[in-house]
Amino acid sequence: MSTRTRPARPDVLRALLVAALFVLPLSFGAARAQSPASDLSRAEVDAAAQSVELDPELTDESRAEVLELYEQVRTALASRDRWRDEERRLREEYESAQQTLDVLHAELDRPALAPESSVSAFANLEEVESQLDVAQSELVRLRTEADALQAERQRRSARRAQLPGRIAELRSELQEFEVRLSSPALEGDERAAADRMLLRARHEAAQAELVALEEELRGHELLSSVLSTRKRVQEKHIAAAEATVQALDREADRRRGQATRRSVEEAAEVAARVDSYHPALRDAAARNADLANSAAELAARREEVGRAQTRTADALSEVRSARNAAERRSEVADFSDAVGVLLRKQRTELPNANEFEASARTRREEMSRVQLDSIQFEDALSELADSDAAVRDLVAGAPAADGERIEAEAARLIDERQALLDRLIRDANEVFVELATLEFAERSVVAETREFERYIDERVLWIRSSRQLFRTDFSALDDAVAWLVAPSCTPRCCSRSARSLSAAAARAA
Repeated sequence: MSTRTRPARPDVLRALLVAALFVLPLSFGAARAQSPASDLSRAEVDAAAQSVELDPELTDESRAEVLELYEQVRTALASRDRWRDEERRLREEYESAQQTLDVLHAELDRPALAPESSVSAFANLEEVESQLDVAQSELVRLRTEADALQAERQRRSARRAQLPGRIAELRSELQEFEVRLSSPALEGDERAAADRMLLRARHEAAQAELVALEEELRGHELLSSVLSTRKRVQEKHIAAAEATVQALDREADRRRGQATRRSVEEAAEVAARVDSYHPALRDAAARNADLANSAAELAARREEVGRAQTRTADALSEVRSARNAAERRSEVADFSDAVGVLLRKQRTELPNANEFEASARTRREEMSRVQLDSIQFEDALSELADSDAAVRDLVAGAPAADGERIEAEAARLIDERQALLDRLIRDANEVFVELATLEFAERSVVAETREFERYIDERVLWIRSSRQLFRTDFSALDDAVAWLVAPSCTPRCCSRSARSLSAAAARAA
């Protein structure tokens, strides 16, 4: 008696299908999680290599070839371990990325400190300038970090474009490895055993790299958001630092103006006291008046250099801001005609690099003069190291009847000259340092302006700057060529060419 198989009920089939869909991913995940337990270990590689070294049946050449294969196995295992460490690092980075993002958003929402609060009302000029140096160093540090963040964003963007292709390559390699590993291994062949172990090691290295790259691809958007927010926070800090530098710069400029006016007043007082000295000492008093005038000139020059530093810093900030804006624009939009027009406009508004370069050359010459003056002031001060001897030299040959008066006035003149020389040395050294700082800033403006000009030129070259040409445009070509070669046109062409060349030479100078 035959039995007939009962057809499966639809609900049973549906339940089996759901169970399969649920169990298979779990089993795949469990297999993937358990795979490290069956990984190739270095102990296995070392044991196999040691067995080859002790095998008496192998020739020296065969032994060397097999040992080289095992060395390649160790290299592949090192690569596998590095990729697994990278996967763990990426996973930890992604897990903390959201918390980091929240902290950065909170930092963005926090109001910035008012720049004027960093200026003490009781600070003198030297203290304000010291604060200004610290603030400028901090600003340079922040800008360097911002440049590093921008470079990291560009690197990640380029990396994101490369990941899909590399992932596809790894999957193809893994399929090839699995096909080759599925074939039976040869027994008793040391070379075949080493080749198979190398195949396993490369399979594990490729699998580890694939998992790490998939993890990197999965968290790319989140980490890109963290980088973008971090850059916004950095730009906020840079804006605050720039405001602080500007506030300190204004305060230092105000103090320099006060110092200049004070030096001029002191010079006038010293000059007014010349006639009050004994006739035998008036030449020495006039020398002091000349030194006081030199001090006033140095103070005025220091004020001018400070204003030039402010202008140069503004120009450098303008170039950097324009460059950053252009780079951000290129990240979110292609170089269209409108972007090309904007870049051309930015290029015309950039500082004149030739002018800043010419100024930087003159700074070097002035620095040499200031340094020479400082050496002369130091020599003059060293001659007054023995005050009593200087007083005796000054009163030598003076009338004996007025000896006490002349000696007292001479002592005052020597003390005044020592103070003037000491101030001149200090001011000359400060002017020298500020000139060097100004020269570096001017050369930075030149370098960054020309770099941005090259950046614009490289991109504007591929953006259309005029309307598209049509066939009708060539109908007037004959008339244009005839006008160009006509004798009546030659003088005008020559004069315009001469004006263009002279203008170019003036700009270069």
